[in-house]
Amino acid sequence: IRDALADGGGKLISGAVYGSVKTDGTVQYTDAAGNPSDVAIENSTYVEANYWAYDYYAKTELSTFDGSFVKLRELSLGYTFNNISFLKKVGIRDVNLSVVGRNLWLMLTNIPDIDPEISQSAGNTSVGAETNAIPSTRSYGFNLKFSF
Repeated sequence: IRDALADGGGKLISGAVYGSVKTDGTVQYTDAAGNPSDVAIENSTYVEANYWAYDYYAKTELSTFDGSFVKLRELSLGYTFNNISFLKKVGIRDVNLSVVGRNLWLMLTNIPDIDPEISQSAGNTSVGAETNAIPSTRSYGFNLKFSF
């Protein structure tokens, strides 16, 4: 209800408990006054509706990760064939054949189950926000280069 708390308004968040998440990721239960508790105490406090929405939707600290990562992004292995007599007759000095792979291995990441390079965005969303990106793809191919 959007009326002021003093006028009987506010929002009661049923099923919630008092407490907070500590920096190590564990939960510290509290009572309504904020004193530490060993057991979960169900919420009985009404809050202003706009505070509830902010607290409910703006808990970004729990979903914030270090975006650094180590990745084998591209690997290319090749060999150059030169001094091939029948190719020299048509003016080709040498031929290079390479096998190429891309997005081969995400070795180290602090973001669980997400390729940081694929999921981060720009534009109309916040930079660095994960926006339900599709899984990254691994690709393989080959290159064939002729030198004249």
